[in-house]
Amino acid sequence: MNNTHIENFISNTSTSSTPEEIHNKLSVAVNQSDVCDEQLISVQGQVRNKTFFSVVSERKSVGLNKEAKNHEGINALDIALYFLHCVDRDAGDTISPLKLQKLVYYAQAWSLALRSQPLFPEQIQAWVHGPVVYEVWDAYKKYKYGTIPEPDGGLPEFAEDQVEILDEVWNTYGELSAKRLEQLTHSEMPWINARQGLDPGERSQNIITQEDMRFYYSSLMVEDGNKEEASTFT
Repeated sequence: MNNTHIENFISNTSTSSTPEEIHNKLSVAVNQSDVCDEQLISVQGQVRNKTFFSVVSERKSVGLNKEAKNHEGINALDIALYFLHCVDRDAGDTISPLKLQKLVYYAQAWSLALRSQPLFPEQIQAWVHGPVVYEVWDAYKKYKYGTIPEPDGGLPEFAEDQVEILDEVWNTYGELSAKRLEQLTHSEMPWINARQGLDPGERSQNIITQEDMRFYYSSLMVEDGNKEEASTFT
């Protein structure tokens, strides 16, 4: 597996990187390399030793349908469950509802940018603290700002291209704090557009449109001013 571009992403990204720099480096790394299932990318410039698949294999197995490109029946709760299984609790890692929401959002956003297809049908609302899928909020609201425990049960069957997207999102955003992810989404056009005319602390159920997500994150797939072909997942 050629991870040159992934390694470049790791070495060139720091905590001071802007959202555009983070997303641009992510998209270039995704488009120019194989899916990184051997390393977990951290925007802190560090690589975790434990792969996603080794973490999951210690708990539940995930089914991969290599033929399906648009796997039917996957919803936002399934995507959330996938990320909950990613958490390496043996290493002391945790995840809160706020962080989970941001990971689900970025999974949808990058699927729209890279595959021109959503991962799930539920709408995403522009809440005060960032993008929210109401169904995911309702399922985990009892944990508030605390830690979501390890889930019971296994995972549904995902298509291979869906798993690739989810892994890249986890690899890139998984080590960021919930607050940093909130700041990141607040700096980006889809959430800002959906919040137009609202006060900073004003509640809202305004929808972040799929078109805004697709357009914005596709526009970040630029290297030296030239848009990259998003062919990895097609």
